[in-house]
Amino acid sequence: AGEILGSKEEIKDTEANRAIEAIVGRLNAASGEKRFEFTVSLQRNKEVNAFAAPGGFIIVTRGMLRILDNEAELAGVLGHEVGHVIRKHQLNAIKKGAWMNLLGASASAATAGKPSEDLIKALVGPTKELYSRGLDKDDEFEADRIGIVLATRAGYDPFGLPSALQTLAKIKPDDPYLALLTKTHPNPGQRLDKLGVV
Repeated sequence: AGEILGSKEEIKDTEANRAIEAIVGRLNAASGEKRFEFTVSLQRNKEVNAFAAPGGFIIVTRGMLRILDNEAELAGVLGHEVGHVIRKHQLNAIKKGAWMNLLGASASAATAGKPSEDLIKALVGPTKELYSRGLDKDDEFEADRIGIVLATRAGYDPFGLPSALQTLAKIKPDDPYLALLTKTHPNPGQRLDKLGVV
């Protein structure tokens, strides 16, 4: 998380962190029979972003908290991230990317007759690449739908995520604090259209 966000400090033991953990707990409980173990990290970063990683890691930036108006919006954003974990979007994308990289690196190592640095990079590269380019748009749209369902089941206003997306849509696209979010997610207008929100 630190590398992706520029090695910013994690914020621990704050009211905000405890609130995020409580919301994720409610969303997890609303997800059904199979519950996941989640680890939540609040990062001291002005970038507006939230993302998930395989294994139930959810990272939220202070910049994201700054633009949200209420707990329902935060629950919608977190529901989106929980949706990614439940559907294993990142894990599947990393596996796919790693498999392609490993094929090439393994052939290179076999030709050289020894393990290569390329083989090691092939194992690590897909994870970093995924977080710099983002998931497939269909995965993002699916996570939006799941996020709304989970937030609603957990007792939050179902309009929380669409409201957060409307706020994002009002921010200038060239805002430097949106750079990573706009690079890794479809634009908020597309996401609202897919949700049927005008």
